Amino acid sequence: MIMLRNVFLKTLRDQRRGFIGWSIGIVLLILLEAALWPSIRDMPDLNEFLAGYPESMRKLFNLEDFATGTGFMNAELFSALLPVLFISFGIGRGARLIAGEEEAGTLETLLVTPLSTVRLVLQQAAAVAVALAALGAVLYVAMLGSSAAFRLEIGDGDLATRGDVVPTVRKACETK
Repeated sequence: MIMLRNVFLKTLRDQRRGFIGWSIGIVLLILLEAALWPSIRDMPDLNEFLAGYPESMRKLFNLEDFATGTGFMNAELFSALLPVLFISFGIGRGARLIAGEEEAGTLETLLVTPLSTVRLVLQQAAAVAVALAALGAVLYVAMLGSSAAFRLEIGDGDLATRGDVVPTVRKACETK
């Protein structure tokens, strides 16, 4: 058994297999959606097709931009699917913090460490936050690679500064 210096590093180490699986899944999802882009981009009557959607749906998913690579990925992934996946990852990792220790038979050992319970929970929460940030970095790199491979024309600046998720969630929560 490898002894690590603190609970934070131990938690990151314990989560490595799940993180690798989630990373592979996110990369494959991005590649799949990006591979669909050339056929969508080349549709002859795409704008007429999108004009047939109800106004509220066009606003919610920002379908006016659907004919661009950025708009396509926003509507397909960033409007609902990726936020739900990231929330699921965070909840799953958070629930696994204590349940995983109990399942592995190491909960008692962890609780008798000279750390306060608050510090223990904070270190474990920090490990989940770092894992979420790392998953975000995987998403970022996958988007840049897919954009280059499938000519989505999504630049580094679009991904770093555009922030399509927040406006989309804000639109979904607005009441009339």
